[in-house]
Amino acid sequence: MFNRFHRASMLVGCIVLGGCARPAVILPAPAELPSEIRGRRLWNTERAYVYARDRAAADETDAWIGELQAHLDRTYDRPALGKGFVIITDLGDEEGVVPTLEELGRLDQTLPSMNGPDAPPRMTVAERRRKLEEQGLAEPLALKIAVAPLDGAALALVAGAPPGSAAPPNGSAAASGPHVATATRLNAVMELRVPPDASWCICCPTRKLGVETTKSFAPIAVERKMGKAFAAMTAPLIPVAAQEAAKAFDLARDVLVFRLWAAKRSDWSDAKRLVEILRYQRERALRLSPLLPIALNKAREEG
Repeated sequence: MFNRFHRASMLVGCIVLGGCARPAVILPAPAELPSEIRGRRLWNTERAYVYARDRAAADETDAWIGELQAHLDRTYDRPALGKGFVIITDLGDEEGVVPTLEELGRLDQTLPSMNGPDAPPRMTVAERRRKLEEQGLAEPLALKIAVAPLDGAALALVAGAPPGSAAPPNGSAAASGPHVATATRLNAVMELRVPPDASWCICCPTRKLGVETTKSFAPIAVERKMGKAFAAMTAPLIPVAAQEAAKAFDLARDVLVFRLWAAKRSDWSDAKRLVEILRYQRERALRLSPLLPIALNKAREEG
């Protein structure tokens, strides 16, 4: 998923070259949660516990969760999405949530598998590094914009626990994946305690960070994809193209949360789950931008 959405982001920019969120309702913060972690303030909205630098990021987060919930309500009978626990990285943040590509790979392994002929293969760390180099995206920047599930061990690192001190025991939430992780299981292995009503945990960038990141690596990516002459000719259009290309980060985030939700459907087989995830990905991509489905198809064709 990591690689495909990054390549889709680059391809949308190449294709383009050829809103404000509604205010969220802010609720009183639970006493068990710190008011701030790593420069991010807690915003307790109706739909998620959001750690973000400012109110605008909290509003943005609450809005996209509301859109996903509305889709689920329209399309399926159950279960409810449930309240989220989301750590946001924005322009002013010095670092992201996931510290290394190795940790990003570990977190990817906690996701429920997507078996089937059309399922994207899981990438190795070496493959991630190679693809990032091909795209001209520096590793620290890629980690800053990571869209990833968070388990107990990852949250403990965010809270400042020494690496390895929060390793979950066998059978814990992290060992079995966030799709079966309850707040109780998470609480047993981390210092940053998740309230009982939080049913899924992720980290992701804001739209602003996605756009600015796309602007920073798009010139190199376009040059490597289309050649120096094309890159030079279209350089003035990069700021405009980045607005569309950055929607790939939104898509990656939305699909991730849908996957975590779909894993709770005990009445779905793995095949059914994969069909519904890919269906949502196509539908959501089209709603975000008519160019995203084209970019995803090209990324899929290129492996």
